[in-house]
Amino acid sequence: MFEAIHGSAPDIAGKGIANPSGLLHGAILMLEHIGQADVGVRLTNAWLRTIEDGVLTGDVYREGHD
Repeated sequence: MFEAIHGSAPDIAGKGIANPSGLLHGAILMLEHIGQADVGVRLTNAWLRTIEDGVLTGDVYREGHD
């Protein structure tokens, strides 16, 4: 019920290029479902802060590809 639809992506395993956003979002939805919305909010805020701080995955930004 709460999973990323793209699966485990074994073709990119170990390459350091995976984007965990789908898994994080699934976890946030699960937390809300089980009555832990406050934990989901904290996870969401940490996720957004990471993006705001410029920590991005290769599918979102690559140096020199502005």
